[in-house]
Amino acid sequence: MVTALAVLAVVIGVIIYIQGNSRRTYRGLAENITRLRALALRPVTYLPLGARDPRNAQAHQAFDAIDHELESAGFHLLDEMLEQASTGRIAGVVRWFRNDDATICGWYGVLSSGAGMMLTFSETESGQFVEVKRGPAGTRRSLAQPPNVDLSWISWDTALKDQVRTHRERREHVAPGATWKRAETAEEAMALCTRQRDAIMQWRKSQPEAALLDADLHAVLGDSYKTYAARLTQALSAAAG
Repeated sequence: MVTALAVLAVVIGVIIYIQGNSRRTYRGLAENITRLRALALRPVTYLPLGARDPRNAQAHQAFDAIDHELESAGFHLLDEMLEQASTGRIAGVVRWFRNDDATICGWYGVLSSGAGMMLTFSETESGQFVEVKRGPAGTRRSLAQPPNVDLSWISWDTALKDQVRTHRERREHVAPGATWKRAETAEEAMALCTRQRDAIMQWRKSQPEAALLDADLHAVLGDSYKTYAARLTQALSAAAG
């Protein structure tokens, strides 16, 4: 995967393309989904922020506001890191954080549109993952997930407390009474996310391609699957040929 922020930007593009119904629209949507699926098989690299901070004043203000929200809710701020694409391009800055008992960690960033994006993660000792994504409407979609990854989305307009409540509810739903791993440092939080990403990549590589593509289309298109899936599959086949 190139970077989490880049993947989310591609998802937004997918949702925009769905609004049309022309041959060009299907080609564009097919290109976005193909790229999104390719990114899901690439690792993410995090680098120390250092002096290479690409944020402007507006982005710094947004980070300060989210930092304050997290600290007011009892979260501990961890390191700010650069996300680097496999091409070497810097995609953006993310701030890592954790809750008081270190069983919920996560990162947030600010998209190029100025909207915030926050992901929270937990992992059981047996390798069950819970992720809650809070962001703009265009980031609601994602690719198909393996059975051991529970992924939820809520709107960025909701409060941090709603994200935390949703996260705890999902943990109790998928693994009641489980022991949850602790991630006290940014390095441990990044390692947890890497384990989740590795689990997703391994699962995707093990799936029959036709079944995985259909599952991805269901996940990305949602209620629009019946309307767009057949023509989109044709466009994907044409692009691959």
